[in-house]
Formats: sequence, C-alpha cells, structure tokens
Amino acid sequence: MIRIRGIYTTALTRLLSDAGYSFSDITSVTRSRFRGEIKIVSQPPGVTIKDRNDLKGVIVLGDQAAVRSLSALISSAVPGSLGVLIEEGPYTTYLVKVVSEAERGYIVELPGGRRGLLEARHKLPLGAIVRAHVVRPSLKLPRLKEGLALVGRYVRIVEGGRHSVSKHVRDEERKIELLQLAFRNVSTRWGVKFRSSSAEAPLIDIAKEIQDLVREAERLLEMPPQSPSLLALGESLADIYFAPPATDLLDSLRGKQIPTLPLHHALKSLGEPGLDAKIDFAEESVVCSECFSASLVYRRHYLPRAGLKNATLVLHHVKLFGDGFLWTAAPRYDRENGVLLLERRVSSVGVYDGLGTRREPGDKILSYTYMGARVIVHEYLGRDGEKKGLYVNINTPLSLYAPGELWYIDMEVDIAWPPGQKPRIIDRDKFEVLKDKALVQPLYLALYGDYVEALHSEIASSAPNPAEILETARRKEDVFAAHGLSSFQ
Repeated sequence: MIRIRGIYTTALTRLLSDAGYSFSDITSVTRSRFRGEIKIVSQPPGVTIKDRNDLKGVIVLGDQAAVRSLSALISSAVPGSLGVLIEEGPYTTYLVKVVSEAERGYIVELPGGRRGLLEARHKLPLGAIVRAHVVRPSLKLPRLKEGLALVGRYVRIVEGGRHSVSKHVRDEERKIELLQLAFRNVSTRWGVKFRSSSAEAPLIDIAKEIQDLVREAERLLEMPPQSPSLLALGESLADIYFAPPATDLLDSLRGKQIPTLPLHHALKSLGEPGLDAKIDFAEESVVCSECFSASLVYRRHYLPRAGLKNATLVLHHVKLFGDGFLWTAAPRYDRENGVLLLERRVSSVGVYDGLGTRREPGDKILSYTYMGARVIVHEYLGRDGEKKGLYVNINTPLSLYAPGELWYIDMEVDIAWPPGQKPRIIDRDKFEVLKDKALVQPLYLALYGDYVEALHSEIASSAPNPAEILETARRKEDVFAAHGLSSFQ
C-alpha cells in the first residue's frame, strides 16, 4: 500500500495505479480526481512518496522491497528522472567502530568498511564499538546518532529519545491517548515516536507493537559488541529528481485525470504561492488557449528574465551521490540568441580541475549556457586575458530553481580543453558509476554517452570558441529529440 503527498500526487497515482498498486490514506482531493478508478485499502501504508523539500522530485520511504520496486518503476517509466536508492536508510541500527574525532562528532566504521559521521551524547574512546542509528541517509557519509532504533507499522522506538506524535495526527485527544500509552508501556530508556498511521489504529494494536519492539530491542542490547555489523534494518529511501524532460512526462500523466497546464510541474516546483494561484486558475478555466499562453510566457520570458532580477545569479550544481555545491555569477542575457553569460572573478590560488592550469586571484571565468541546455561552457582567462582553458560541463537541462536561482544535475562526464592541447573527455569512470548505481533509465544514460561523444568529435576539429561549442551543443540535442526527450528551450 502506498501513500502519496505533494505536487506530483496525481501524476504518480495514475502511473502506479496503472501498474497495479493499491493506495492508503488517500486525500479527498485525490479521491475526487480518480472517482473509484484506484484501489484504496484501510491498512497502514508500507511506503510513503512525498515531495523533496526543494520540490524538484520525490522521496520514496518505507519497506525495503517495496521502495526498491517502486523506485525502479518510477525511474524506468519517467525518462529524465535521476535518483539514488539507499536501502539502509533512516533508523537503521548498526554496531559501529569509532575511528577518529571529527568537527561534529566522530568518524565511525560501518559494516563493509564504509564510513559514517556519529553524533555522540558523550566522549567516546577511539576503537570503541557502539550502537548507532541513521538519522540522515547518504551513500557517501551517513549521519548517525548514538543508540538503537527500531521501526514498526505504527511507531518507532529510539534509545535515549523522547516520546512524540507525528504532526499528521491532528486530533488533540488522540495525541494525549498515544502519549499516555507510551508512558505506560516503556521505560525511560526508550522514546516512542508515533507515526501518522497511529491516528486511527486500535490502541490495543499499537500497544502490542510497542511491547514487541521493546522486547526485540532489549534482545539486541544483550548482544556483545564485537565488530561493525548491521543490527536492525530501518526504512529504505529513494531520492529521485525530476529534471526536464521528466516533468513533461508527469504533466501528460496528470493530464489524463484533469486539465493540466503545459509545464505544470516545472512551474509548481518553483514554490511560489502567487504563481500557483495563476496555474490553478488557468487549469480550472479549462481554456487551452490560456494554458498555451501561460506556457509561452514561461518559456520565452519568465525563465530567462526571472534569474536576472538581481545582480547575482545562484546556480545549484547537484550531484546525485553528494558533494554538490552552489556557485554565483553576474548574469547577462542575450535575448537575440538566448545565450546566458555568467561572469565570476577568482580570489584564491589553486589548479583548475580537468585542465591542470594554475588558478590565480584576478582570473576571470566566463560561463556560456542557455535555458534547457545540457552543457555549461566555462572559459578561464587570466587577468591579462591569457587563455587558461575551456571546460564543458555535461548536465541535465538547465532549469529554474526559483527566481534568481537555476539548477542542474551534474552527469559526471565532461570535456576538458587545456590551452595548446586537444579536447578530451574526462571522468568516464564516474559516468560508469552513475550507470551502475543511479536510478535512471538505461536509454537516457546511453543517450548522454552518445551526446558527449558526438559533441567531443565535432568540437575537436574546430577552434576553441565558447559560442561555437554552445551552438554545437544545441545541434546535438537531436540525439535526445529522436526519442522524444528534448528539453524545453
């Protein structure tokens, strides 16, 4: 059973219903949109699908097998979506070994030699084996808290935690009943966190689950701490981004149920209440010409101009496996050819990645791109105008994150062009890791591989001119267009 919340609810409900899934805890709005077309059950959901905090995709959270199958289905059925699956997610409990001190706690060894960052309640000796549970999942460096945790259908219990009730349980009398249940059934060692599924479940069933979880926890406490190992699996988590053209496919799925504005999800993901109201009005009016006009305004004006209201534009460089970053630049928009020029000044000493040339204070970085571009061409210049190289970043289509902010997902593989040398494709190994570990349609990654090869082949025979590279990138979009996966421009 699946519970879905957020701006992608109607589209994903249509997709998953067609695949034979049933649903739980359905909202009245969703009921009205499907009117008996979907299977609804009264049992607690095994998986919850909800918006990412930035609205650029969804989190799939819950039972391991269900999360694995659902995330695989979404990534295969929605071309352009990209994500990661973390099977040992929130509340997963390990025995971990303290390796070294860190700024915010301790670096610990997890099973298999992986590393995590532990937030401890007190000072720990190096080499100590302690119980810890995941609070912030990550494939690279998950964050953990000391203590054991276990997950049930109605509650979670956490060693050293406090009793609490989900914000989705809104009945005040029910909250009091649940908290009283916790105080009666557990010692002060355990904190009981009541899930939203406890809102209407029989108290006797919830009490039994609490008792069962506490008995299991006490059994695990008796196990001698020896070496890093998995004690109890918590919830699995899939983190999925919907960059163009994924949002286009979701628009079409939603359109099967109710009138849907072109670029509905791209617009909704901006998180602007005023814009939301305009979208709702256009859709409720069911006037296609209004829908088209709103889409046209978005494509031609809102996208490029919204980012230029301020002197500085913020870009979100997203990396699926972590270590993403923000960068800022002074923007200039050429309305005639749609090129966005971003300028930065260098203030530190170092080496430009992929180029091997020296980075010095006073250097200028000029970045050329356009809305919907799968590339950002970076040109590096010394303070005297000396050319220090070109770097072509390969990414998902450049999109609006919010007014004054853009975003894209880095596709790991890039093209570097040091001065006096031939351009070369770099980081192929990272691209292979993306192929192996990312939640993504194989065809989509194969198209990116073809795109990079075609782009490299053509620019290798031309002069290192950023404008020409950008124009070549536009032409090579036909690699995606042939499969109906063009980005909006």
